[in-house]
Amino acid sequence: MPEPHKPTTLHLAAALSAPGALRPYTAADWTRRVRLAEDGALDFVTLTDAFGERGPDALQALTVTAPATARVGLVPAVTTTHTEPFHLQAAVATLDWVSGGRAGWLPAVSTTEAEARLFGRRPAAPAAALWHEAAEVAEAAGRLWDSWEDDAEIRDLATGRFVDRDKLHYADFT
Repeated sequence: MPEPHKPTTLHLAAALSAPGALRPYTAADWTRRVRLAEDGALDFVTLTDAFGERGPDALQALTVTAPATARVGLVPAVTTTHTEPFHLQAAVATLDWVSGGRAGWLPAVSTTEAEARLFGRRPAAPAAALWHEAAEVAEAAGRLWDSWEDDAEIRDLATGRFVDRDKLHYADFT
C-alpha cells in the first residue's frame, strides 16, 4: 500500500548579487535589499561574490545587515579555496551570533587564475579538486563548531574556572 501524501514545506529565497561594475554597494544598500526580502516573507537570502570585486564580501555584507533584520535567514557564499577553515568557520559563527541563529553558509570555490594571483599562492586547480577541498573545509569547520559544547563555559570567578574541560573536544583534522 502506498504511503499517504505528506505535505511539503515550501521555502522561498532570493539570490542577491552585486551590481557588477556599476557602483559599489554600501551597507545601507545591502540592508535595504535584505529587509525587502524579509518584508516579502522570504525564508532566506543568499549573496554571492568573487575575489577581486569592489566592496565588502558576501559574509561581511550580510553580517552588517543582520542587526537590521529579525527573521530572514542569511546565507553568504564563502569561498573555501583561499580561506583557511579556522577563519572561515569563525566568520560564519560570528554571522550566526550577530543574527541570533539565522546564518547559513553556501560553500563556493575560486576557479580563475586571476583570483589565484590575488593570493600569490598557487595556480587555479581543476574544479573537481577544488570541490574536494571544499568538502574537507566544510568537515573541518563542522568539527571546529562542535569542539565546544554549548554549556562548556563556566566563568566562575569564585573558583577561577572558565571552562569545563570535559566539554571541549579536539577537532583533529589533517
